[in-house]
Amino acid sequence: MSVPDESPEPEPDPPGAPHGPADANPDDGVSEGAPSDGAGPDGDGGADAAGSGRDPAREPRSISEAVETAATLAALSTVFGAILFYFGWSRSSTTFGYFGIGQDLLDLSFRDYVLRSANATFRPLLTALAVAFAAISLHRWQIRDRQSHPAVWIGVVVAGGLALAAAALGFFDWYHYRTNWPMVPLLALCGSILLAYGIWLRERRSPAADDGKPRGALRLLVVAVLTLTSFWTIAGYSQMVGLEAGRDLARNLQHLPAVTVGSATRLDLDGPGVTVQEDPRQEAAYHYSYSGLRLLIRSGGRYFLVPDGWRRGEDQVFIVTDTGDIGIKIGLG
Repeated sequence: MSVPDESPEPEPDPPGAPHGPADANPDDGVSEGAPSDGAGPDGDGGADAAGSGRDPAREPRSISEAVETAATLAALSTVFGAILFYFGWSRSSTTFGYFGIGQDLLDLSFRDYVLRSANATFRPLLTALAVAFAAISLHRWQIRDRQSHPAVWIGVVVAGGLALAAAALGFFDWYHYRTNWPMVPLLALCGSILLAYGIWLRERRSPAADDGKPRGALRLLVVAVLTLTSFWTIAGYSQMVGLEAGRDLARNLQHLPAVTVGSATRLDLDGPGVTVQEDPRQEAAYHYSYSGLRLLIRSGGRYFLVPDGWRRGEDQVFIVTDTGDIGIKIGLG
């Protein structure tokens, strides 16, 4: 006699329940052994991108960073070129102004001004870079502790205020600094930097929420003041260097190139040390030959000459144009 099977019958699955791998949700992933879209055995889809270590989201950012770096370098080059031009212009104006020659007569190019400023700006630029490096190092050490001692920012602000006060004394002629250095603009620049940095340290030490202060306008004002005092300092330093160069030229005229001017007609070239020789021959190209002249500068086809014994305030500077009836010979002193 057979025994009936008393095992419970399997309960029917509820409606909508998955019935094996074939009914799996396609959004839950890819079933084992089934290649994904575009990532088969020979495909180069997401698996290859992950394996190569490339981040598609990083590539646009790298391009933008490269463009930003290039723009920054271009801006710095423009600023550096403008500083060299301004320095060369101011220095040349003072140097040749010592001899009574104005900038409107020189007709120098942008390249001429930059080249004339290269040697004179080498030392101050190195000094400025060294000071900036030291200041950045001190700044990095200072900002490690947000709650630094209040004496730090107070001392910086006081130092900046004293520098500005010293600059004001010289600006209003209440005190005369016994040096050729441009102390007034230099003190104004240093004082402005210290004062702005001290205020920044104070705000960083106790940051507050936006209290409605026009911070954008304040930053713009600080940038404008620093730019103005920077160019003021550059102008003062370039004028000091230019004046020293003019005095040095006047003291050492014998080191300038010697010039002989030949002319078919008599010229008004006269001064201490100038001699003239006359050649009465008809076949002579130049009947008058002037020597005892020194070349200050050649610009725009014109020669600026001074006599061997030139004295400031007493003798003239001669401007000779190279034309067909004038011959100019230049030699060593």
